Amino acid sequence: MKKPPMKIIIEEWDGDGAIRIPDESLQELELDVGDAVYLIE
Repeated sequence: MKKPPMKIIIEEWDGDGAIRIPDESLQELELDVGDAVYLIE
């Protein structure tokens, strides 16, 4: 069964240009620190 699309709010992280994805979203996507994530608009 296909999961519905997930809306993730990208937050600024101390102005260093990094993209912070909230922990809850990482857990839902089954991702860990260091995994590659590709954002497609």
